[in-house]
Amino acid sequence: MKKYFLGTERVFLLRHRGINGTETVLGFHSTLSAAEASIENAKWQPAFREYPAGFSIDTYALDKHLSLKNDSNEPLMLIIEPWASSETIPPGSTVDIHYPRPIDLDDTSHADHNGNTVVFWCAGATYEVDIDGVRIAM
Repeated sequence: MKKYFLGTERVFLLRHRGINGTETVLGFHSTLSAAEASIENAKWQPAFREYPAGFSIDTYALDKHLSLKNDSNEPLMLIIEPWASSETIPPGSTVDIHYPRPIDLDDTSHADHNGNTVVFWCAGATYEVDIDGVRIAM
């Protein structure tokens, strides 16, 4: 059986817009809970306590990735489209494909599995491949 994970690295931008429309960026956070904790701390500060409803958290995708583990006893052929490039994934190995998220488009990236072949349709403009943590293709 092969295991797949399609994920996104995200950051959470915390901002505050005051009653007069002035916007203050309070920082980027790696988790939503960290951004929410910052709101709890900041809302008591003089600059923000007059308008506690002015806080907002926006989520931004950084890079996207597909992670695939070949837990079979046979090599797995990985084909990356639309480039038609290929890599062999040895038994027991993990491959990670990193790619920038499409700008102003939906990410239609997906993987199709048939036998010992996985075709990954990458919507990003470029990609990088790591096998067992070692960069092998760019």
